[in-house]
Amino acid sequence: MGEAKETVGTKKKSSPVKAVKDVGDTSIMDLLGDAIDKLDDAVGVKQKDLTTEGDALAAENHFKLGMLKGADSLIRRARAMLEDYGSDLDADLDPTFDDDACNGSDLEQ
Repeated sequence: MGEAKETVGTKKKSSPVKAVKDVGDTSIMDLLGDAIDKLDDAVGVKQKDLTTEGDALAAENHFKLGMLKGADSLIRRARAMLEDYGSDLDADLDPTFDDDACNGSDLEQ
């Protein structure tokens, strides 16, 4: 126990003000990808803990596993939202770009 906690990196901070970390040339997409990989590792560790640590710690392990999976889902959603950031917006904003969407045939079923 504690390996997932080390992966997450929870530590008590003396100051509520967070220092800005210089990430250099690292893209946000790369940072999110790294975070997803680390969360996947932590989820795997916590799932193993859930099956091996017995009933006495089951509730705590379920709770922590839920937090890890929730954080993983949020970061995956953030990455998905940012994937279109640099795309051509003309396709999204021009109603004549997609003839099916323009004439409403996408809605017909």
